[in-house]
Amino acid sequence: FVQGADAAAAELGITVDVKYAYGNQFFGDADITAAMDTWYAAGTEVVFACGGSMFESVKSAAEANPGSKIIGVDVDQSYASELVITSAVKGLKESVGKVLDQYYAGKWDSDLAGKTQNLGASDDATGLPIATSRFTTFTADQYNALLAKIKSGEIVPDSAVPADANNADWLSNFQIV
Repeated sequence: FVQGADAAAAELGITVDVKYAYGNQFFGDADITAAMDTWYAAGTEVVFACGGSMFESVKSAAEANPGSKIIGVDVDQSYASELVITSAVKGLKESVGKVLDQYYAGKWDSDLAGKTQNLGASDDATGLPIATSRFTTFTADQYNALLAKIKSGEIVPDSAVPADANNADWLSNFQIV
C-alpha cells in the first residue's frame, strides 16, 4: 500500500505524508476514534482502516470531519459508508484455491508444510473493487493498466517483511515524506 502511494506521489510530483498507528486490536473503541478524529482534524485526508472492526472507529471519526475519506480492508466496504473511496480486498477464493490445488497435487511437503507463501495482486489474491470504488481521478483503465504491469513483472512490489514484523515497534517511527 505505502509503496504504491509513494510511487503515485512521485509520479504526480507531490509530497505525501504517511502516518502509522498500530491499533493493537481488531475491534473499534473510543481511543481509536479519538486518535483518528485528531488526524482528520489536523488535515489527514484518507485513513486506511486496516484492522477488521476498527473500521467502525475510523468511520465515526470520518463522519465527524467533513471531507474525510476511508480506505477499507479485507472485503469491499463501500456498502458501509459513502466515505469509503475503495477497499484493499483479499482474493480469498483465489488464495484458498491455489493452496488446495497444491495440496491435491501432492505438494504438501514440498510447497506447503511449514512454509509461507506471499500471494498478491499478480496471483489475484488482493486488489481493489474498482466497480464500487469512488475515485474522482483514478480510472478503471488506469487501475487495470497498473495491475497488468504487476502481473507481467514490469512493476514488482517489495514484499520484504522485517524479521520482527509481528512486533509493531518496527513501525513506530514509520513515515514517508
